[in-house]
Amino acid sequence: MTLDGCTGNPIPGGSGVHKTSTWNTCRNKAVVKLDTIEGEGHSWFADATSSSWQFFSAIVSG
Repeated sequence: MTLDGCTGNPIPGGSGVHKTSTWNTCRNKAVVKLDTIEGEGHSWFADATSSSWQFFSAIVSG
């Protein structure tokens, strides 16, 4: 978040073990999103492709 100049607290989201933290108060209208799966290590989670596509398609169309 520091590199993107984000300020303030993230907006929490997700449900169950899938949690998201989104910062949208960043320099140059950047958006930073952190997806975490409780109890998992650093790996590609089951719906990572869908989650990534949802994030990037919002930027392109937004």
